[in-house]
Amino acid sequence: MRHGNDDCTSYLFEIPQLVLAAPNQGNYSAQVSELVGEMLEGTTQRGAHA
Repeated sequence: MRHGNDDCTSYLFEIPQLVLAAPNQGNYSAQVSELVGEMLEGTTQRGAHA
């Protein structure tokens, strides 16, 4: 069933786009890498089967 253009409900199916104030503002790779490194250091010190 096809529906005509509706100005009241068209926003329900739109995917919101994040607007960043500065380039790479949403890039958390450095923080994630640091946290994963800390977690992995903790596992090697305690042993893999602890």
